[in-house]
Amino acid sequence: ALLRAACEASDRAQQARAMIVKDGMVSTDRFGQRKPHPAVGIERDARTQLLAALRALKLAPEPL
Repeated sequence: ALLRAACEASDRAQQARAMIVKDGMVSTDRFGQRKPHPAVGIERDARTQLLAALRALKLAPEPL
């Protein structure tokens, strides 16, 4: 289950990264205000989940 969670989080992070590369890190809302692209938060959260799953599997590198 942990390995599957790690793989799913990795896929989600890659999908979000592709959206950011395509659309840019900043988007404009309906009022013309510049905001971080929603995929930025998705990528950050997915990477956090990936690292947590890898640590639980004892596969994460040791901190420097």
